[in-house]
Order: sequence, then structure tokens, then C-alpha cells
Amino acid sequence: MNESKSENVDPQSLTLLPVVKNVFEASRPRHAFHMERSGGYLHAGCQGLSRNAAREWRAAGDDAELVHPDDPHAVQSHLVLRFLWPQGVYESLVSAFVKSPVHVDIHLHKPRSKSNLFTYTAFAGENFSINMLTQELASSDRYENLAIPVSEREITALQEYCMAMVDNVPYNYRDLALVAGFAGSGDFRDVMFPDFKGDNPYCTPRVFCSQACVLAMKNCLDCQGRESLRGVLDPMNSRAVAPSELYCAMQPHGFLVTGESLRSDALVKC
Repeated sequence: MNESKSENVDPQSLTLLPVVKNVFEASRPRHAFHMERSGGYLHAGCQGLSRNAAREWRAAGDDAELVHPDDPHAVQSHLVLRFLWPQGVYESLVSAFVKSPVHVDIHLHKPRSKSNLFTYTAFAGENFSINMLTQELASSDRYENLAIPVSEREITALQEYCMAMVDNVPYNYRDLALVAGFAGSGDFRDVMFPDFKGDNPYCTPRVFCSQACVLAMKNCLDCQGRESLRGVLDPMNSRAVAPSELYCAMQPHGFLVTGESLRSDALVKC
């Protein structure tokens, strides 16, 4: 569950705080896990950004139009899970244990928002991070993009939750045996290896890619009118959910979109 990503740079060289603040403060409600609790989520959010990402933020301007969570005329937002299919020796070996796909990123698609230019994920050996979604990466045929419709409040909660984990939560090596099924399954596994509650992302001890997705969905989606989705999420033990399992579980609740549309205001169905 690892994949190369855009080059990260020293956050000290970036002057993004005013821009990031405008974007993330524009529509954020106050959740239980206030971002100020760790000394400010803005600094954490900058640490995963590349030089190209910095240029993208500046190019969009400080006053980019954003959708307010209470706007009844808001255009639909989506949680997009970007599933990576294996290529190369290492990923093929991984897929031999956990089947395909081998990795998953979080993309929060919000019309008229700069969040469309980024993804969140956990890479092996690194803390949870935010990375620029280049056009080349977005259109890569190695990914399948599964879009799940969410409300404005849900997309804002997801945005805050992911930003809270950026640079603060290390990679979860310990539970890879659970993902591979070496610790059994069902009730026995859940009793012996209880799931992280995850309601406060600052207190999440560690995550791998698909685990971060499950925790974010469990804690940020209210699933009103979507009882079937809640029925899938509630029994999931995030410590044991492989990308392949998440892919199968979420397919009935979303639809595939083209990678080229991720950076635009409107998603395009495949």
C-alpha cells in the first residue's frame, strides 16, 4: 500500500498560511476536534505541500469562491476514493496478499474550491500527508476514482479531519498482519484487536491508507437517508480493512468518475 508521490519540500520555504486560512476557514463549522487544539492546523497542512502545490494555491487567489455549508443551492460535493491498481514487482507482491487494488487516496471534491487540487493519504514510512494532484496523476489509468456524494457539512468535516491528521499521524505498520488476514477475522479479531475510535484525529495513534479512509468516513459522514452505507461502515474494523476490501464495500454507494475531471468543478462519470 505504497506509491510514489510528488516531491515534498521544507514547509519553511512556503508562504501559504494566509491563503490556506482563507480556504479552510471560509466554510468550516466547529467540530469536537477543533483544529486549534494542536497549535493550529494551518501549519500542519502546509507541511505536505510541494512547490507546485504552493503555486497552485497562489494562482487561485485568496478570494476564490467557496460553497458555504448552509447554502441550499450548493452544488453537490463528493468524497472520491482513488484506488491504485498494482504495477511493478513490489505492488504485485503486495497484491498477492491483499488482492487488488493496493493503495487508496482521499480526494475531497468541492465545486469552486482549491481542495480539488489535492489528495490525502498515508504512504509507508511517512506520516499522513496532503499532496498535490497534478493533471498527470489525476489522469493516470492506474487509478479508479470512486465518487461518493456527500453534503456540504460532511465535506467540510472530512476536510478538517484529514487536515488534522496531516503530519501528526504516523504510518501503521503494526496492523498490516490484520490486513493480510493473519490474525483471523470477525468477532475474534475485533475482540483481540479493537478498532481505534478515531473521533479525535489528533489522538489517532497511526494509520495506513485504507484505514484513514474508514476512520474519516465513520467520523464525518452522518449518512442521513443512507442507512445502507452506515450499515457497511459501522461494523468495519479500520485496522483490518485492505484497499481491496474497501473498494468492494464502497462500490454500491458511489460511482466511477474520470480522473481528468477531478481538478475541475464538475465530476464526469465514466
